Formats: sequence, structure tokens, C-alpha cells
Amino acid sequence: MIGHQIGGRYRIIRRLGGGGMGVVYQAEDMLLGRDVAVKVLRAHLAEDDAFRRRFAREGRSAAALSHPNIVQVYDVGETPEGVPYLVMEYVEGRTLERIVRERGALGEREAVDIAIQVASALAEAHRRGVVHRDIKPLNILVRADGTVKVADFGIARAASGATLVNTGTIVGSAHYVSPEQARGGYVDEKTDVYSLGVVLFEMLTGRTPFQGDTAIAVALKHLQEEVPAPSSLASVSRRLEAVVLRALEKDPSRRYPNAGALLADLEGVRAALEAGGGGVRAARRRAQSSRAGLLVPLAAAFIVLLVGLAAYLYEHYAAPRHLRLPSLIGQPLAQAESVLGREGLRWRLGAPLADAAVTAGAVAQTTPRAGASVAQGSTVVLRASAGPPAVAGGVPDVRGQTLAPAEEELAGLGLRVAQVIRRPSNVYGAGEVAATLPPPGTPAWRGQAVTLVLSTGAAPAAVPMPSLVGLMPAAWRLALARRGLTVTQVRYGSSRLPAGRVLAQAPAPGTPVTPGSDISLVLSPGAGGTPVAVGEAVEQQSAAITLPAHLAAGTPVTVDVRTAAGTEVVDVTRGRPGEVLTVTYTWQGEGELEVWVGGALASRLPLPVASAPSGG
Repeated sequence: MIGHQIGGRYRIIRRLGGGGMGVVYQAEDMLLGRDVAVKVLRAHLAEDDAFRRRFAREGRSAAALSHPNIVQVYDVGETPEGVPYLVMEYVEGRTLERIVRERGALGEREAVDIAIQVASALAEAHRRGVVHRDIKPLNILVRADGTVKVADFGIARAASGATLVNTGTIVGSAHYVSPEQARGGYVDEKTDVYSLGVVLFEMLTGRTPFQGDTAIAVALKHLQEEVPAPSSLASVSRRLEAVVLRALEKDPSRRYPNAGALLADLEGVRAALEAGGGGVRAARRRAQSSRAGLLVPLAAAFIVLLVGLAAYLYEHYAAPRHLRLPSLIGQPLAQAESVLGREGLRWRLGAPLADAAVTAGAVAQTTPRAGASVAQGSTVVLRASAGPPAVAGGVPDVRGQTLAPAEEELAGLGLRVAQVIRRPSNVYGAGEVAATLPPPGTPAWRGQAVTLVLSTGAAPAAVPMPSLVGLMPAAWRLALARRGLTVTQVRYGSSRLPAGRVLAQAPAPGTPVTPGSDISLVLSPGAGGTPVAVGEAVEQQSAAITLPAHLAAGTPVTVDVRTAAGTEVVDVTRGRPGEVLTVTYTWQGEGELEVWVGGALASRLPLPVASAPSGG
């Protein structure tokens, strides 16, 4: 992926990290000249069209969220291979997962401050009817100035409808999954509250509430076991512990109803912590002052007091505080003004900027750019998006046209072809446009990228996926070859069954598949742990079989192939005198062709056989 360009505008620069759902890259938006983060989803999540449609819909919902603590979503698309990707705000910082892994338990003040920012992001999402479903430290980014950004809104919701049951995947990471997610129940705002409760528990204690050898074991503990008190593992105040335990109630009705309610209690805890810390510091200063009065002359104490006061006044009133400018791209102007005001910054409006990726009226550019170090009290120039010029009628309907005329029509309207995807179609002929992304009639603007889906002709006929579990190599290779299927991925499980025996398969038996479909097998490595070669050849041959001239018309004739994998019937018919039967058969290794006439074995010949008499 490094160095490649996707979507006609995003050049991949480097890999930032990855998880169970996808890989994140830093990329350059070549249209707008800014750095972005591109999350390319795992290929298994894009195996069906329903998921891709759901992912695009949820990506658009996530893009509507605008909050200082939410990673902004800019764009949704697909790679030329049909794998969905998400374009997001690029955030320089570390994941909370890495911070806890490196430092262990955090202090109460720091943990509460992070939790408040996450809860604030969730409260905004819940207000708009969006549930995250996968809150975990890996999805929480912390910048150097302490600003928290929550990522991956909408992806877990889209994935929850995909065929993840077949792979044994639980939506939501096992250590942070809510009891209702673990049992496959109804998911709402209280699900995010529980997951944030687990994250807060981990920040305070350095570990998650439940441990286990497998994801299923951990999920079961979320369902069955009581959450340990955080104070049993670390020093945690009673008030904060009560908040954590309420967020982690197994019964959703006893939990906080949403992130807004949790946020209110967390802010109360922070106020109490600040008040308590102030009292301790005041007592400490009084004691020090008393001792100083006994140990030094009054004049020396007065001088020290003046020096301290001067330093205090300079630090708090004279010396400018520097901070990193937060990202405001995509935020309404009123909200951007509020964010800057809270940071002690001024702002003024610059000239509007045409920007196809940002909603008209929202912030399209800041000077300085996001992440720059700015002094408190300095002025930030905001340029609002003027929106893109619209294309009359939206995306045109070019279905049925060949590629060149379709590209010419799009170019005439100011649209550009980002990529061309080739897929089978039973409606349009090979080489004709079968669909556009976005679909015809969708509102569009000049310069917008359009993907063309070209037909490769009628889709090959689907066949039921055979049942392969328990079969040895010769048998499962033959079963796949007879249907025109090939294995595309092999893994080896933990088993002492004979080497090469199938332990699991995907797709499941009976699922309609076509030649070229992805076929995955889990094989036994055997007692010696020696992998089995997957690609041994399966032979195919046609044979001409001549029936006896004296055969009575209508006599039953059966032709079969017998190999180490078993016996397969090739043809069953009612024969005529002297008839020549042409049969096609497949086999692997050594085998024999058998011809049965009238229920009796007429001939048996070693394979391969090109022509044979039926005997008798």
C-alpha cells in the first residue's frame, strides 16, 4: 500500500497501526494538501455487498458528528479490489492502550480527565443517535497537550451486521465488551457506558476487570462474574469507585442511562479532587510559613514572599502559555469559536474557500494549521467552506455505455473517474457500465470522483459449497475440483488428527459459491506438525465407452470412478445396442474406471482411460 494512491486523491505515506478490523495508514490528501488517516478494512469484512452498503451509510453518519473529542471522518470509499476504507482526521498522538501499557496505572486526576473527554464525545454521539459499540483504549488517541480524540465511530455498527458469526468474532473487543454484546442482545447507549467503565477501571488499576486465555472466556466472565472493586487493586477514592462500579453494572437498567449522565458524575469527581488537592496544598503552605517564621528573620521572609509572588504573577499573568492548536476542520464556525475561546485564543474570518470535502459554512482551513504551537491570546484565521459547485442533475446515468463514452460524459460535467471496478452482471453485457458509485441521480459537485463498475459478463453459475470437514486431502481436493473451486487460504489448527484432515471451512456447507470464490480451510498439521501441500493436481479426462451390440434396449448402465478418496458415479443411463457413451471424469492419484451393465460389472480399467469397450 505504501506509495499507492486510492480514491484518486489519497497517497499512502506510512503504516500507523492495525487492529482486528483494519489497518490505519497516514496519507496525503493531494486535493486539499493536508495529512489524513486512512483506515482500510480487513478483506473478510467486505465479502458481501450488504456490508459495503452498510459501511458507507454508517461512515456518512459518523461524518456528521462534529466534536472536539471525536476524530473527524472526511470520506468513505473502496479500493480497486472492492475493500472499503475510511478517511479521517490525522491525529498526532499515542493511543491510550500504549500509554497504559508503558506506564501502568494512571493517577486519578489524569484518568478522570481522559474519561471526561471520552464521555463528552460519546454524549454528543448519543445525542445524535449514534452508538460507538467498540470503545477501547486502541480507539482513544491522546495528543501531547492532553486532548483526547475518539476514533472509529460507525465501523462497529456496520460490522455487527456482517457475517461475523461464522468466524467467531464478537463485535467489540472481548476485554471491553458489555454483557449484552457478549450474549448478542440489544445494544444502545448503555453499551458504550459499560465499555468506558472498563477503560476507566484499566486506567486506575493498570489492568482490565476480567482476564482469560481466550476471547470467549473473557466474554463469559463479563456475563457471569462480579466486577472486582478498583480499590482492591489500587488506591482509588470511594466517590470515583462508585462511578466506575455503576458504569460496570451487568444489568443495563442499573447503569448510567447514557454518556451524558456519566459525564455529569465524572465532572463532580474532578471538582472534588481539585478541591481536596487545594486543601492539602493550603495546609502544607501554612505549616511551612509557621516554621519559616520561627527560623528566619522577618525581613528575609518578606523578601522570599515578594520573590514568590512575583514569580507567580509572571507565570499566570505575564508569561504567555503555549498550546497546540486543535483541529477545527469540518466544525461549524460557532463551535470553532467556542473551542478557541476556551483555549484563550482569538479568531477572525478569512476569505471563504471552495472545498468539496467540507460542508458549506464549516471550517475548511485554519492559519496556523492544526497541531501548531500557538501562544495563548494569539489570533487564528478561520476560512469557511464555500461548498463545491453543484453538477446539474447529479451523477448522470451512464449504465449500458462502454467505458470511453461514459468517461467522456462524466468529464463533460466536470466529474472525474476515480477508479474502474470490474464485476459480473446478468443485466449488462461485458464491457458495459453496470453501475456507478455514487448511484445515478446522487447530488454531485464539479471535481467529484465517480467509480465506474464495468460488467465482465454474466456471473458464473453458483454451486453449493461441499461439506469438507473430516475429509482427508485426496477427498477434499477432488470434491473442490469437481465443482471448479480452489483453496485460496489455508491455516493449521491444533490437532493430532492425521495431517491434512479438514478441521473447519469457510464458506459453510451449502453456501452458494462460484469459481474464483475465496475458500478457506483449517487443516490438521498431524502428530508431526508437517503441513500438507494444497495444490496437488487433480486430473480430468474424457472417455468413449462402446456398449455391446447385443445389448437389450433400455438396459441400465452405470459408469463410476473408484479412487482412494472413494467412489463417484460419473454417469447413469439406459443403454442402446452399440451406443457410444462419452463421459468426463476427474480423479487424483491411482484409480479405476468401472462400467456396470444391467447391475453386473462389465469392465474395470486403470485410469486414465480414453476409450473402452463395456465388455460382454
